[in-house]
Amino acid sequence: MKNLIFISLFILGLAFMAKSQYVVKSQINEESVPGKVKNNFNAKFPDAKVINWYKIGATTYEAHIKNGKQTELVVFDWEGRVGEELIQVKSKEFPKDKKTALEEKYKDLKITHVFKVKGTNNFVVEGENNGKIYQIKP
Repeated sequence: MKNLIFISLFILGLAFMAKSQYVVKSQINEESVPGKVKNNFNAKFPDAKVINWYKIGATTYEAHIKNGKQTELVVFDWEGRVGEELIQVKSKEFPKDKKTALEEKYKDLKITHVFKVKGTNNFVVEGENNGKIYQIKP
C-alpha cells in the first residue's frame, strides 16, 4: 500500500512537471543525494560517470551523466525510481519553430543544452538566467 501511494505521488509530480512550462533546479553535492537514489543509479548505470547532481523541488533528483560517449540526464524520485531518461542532442536537432518560440517567450534565457526524451520525439531544453538553471519542456 505504501508503495502504491509513493508511486502515485511520483507520477503526480511528473505530471505536474510535464504540465509546467519550466522548473528551476539546484546543483547539489553527492552527499545530499539519498542512498536509495545513488544505489539505484549505480545499479542501472554501472559504467556511467556523474558530472553533476541536481535537486528539483523537494523530492526529485537528477543525475547529469556521461554514459559511454553520450551525455544524459536521468530523473529519479526520492525512492530511487527512474522517471525519465534524456539524451543530449545537438541544437540543430531541436526544431527551429520550437526554438524560436522559446527565444520569444524567455528572452533573457541563455540555452545551454538540448535533450531528447529517450524513446520519444519530445525535447527538454536547459538554460541559465541570473544564476539559476531552468529546464523547459516546450
